[in-house]
Amino acid sequence: MRYSIGLATVLLSLIILRPPAIGWDGNEFLKVHQTLRAAYIAGAVDTYVGIKGTVEAARSKGSYSAGGLEQVIAESVGCIHEMPYAQVVAIVEKYMKDHPERWHYAMADSIFGALWETCKKKP
Repeated sequence: MRYSIGLATVLLSLIILRPPAIGWDGNEFLKVHQTLRAAYIAGAVDTYVGIKGTVEAARSKGSYSAGGLEQVIAESVGCIHEMPYAQVVAIVEKYMKDHPERWHYAMADSIFGALWETCKKKP
């Protein structure tokens, strides 16, 4: 019962306090509860994984050759593919803490920046 009330509260807050269709910036991201931030990050990462999969499927059929952006996405998503979401969330939250100058940027861009920095450092 307690779980149901908590879930209903989160879902209701998502409906009432939903961000505009253009997405959040870092300031808006930092204002919400950590659970909602984790869900937002998971959604963005899933989108990047979907883009990577679509590009790979098209490439395997010979109907597409990767350009610069697609290659960057593939490299960034490739380095985190075995990480649990909790680890990816921790990476993004640390990135936001370390880069307050980026708080006014679109959060999806900041998530990608965090993944890119992480993947560049990975051996």
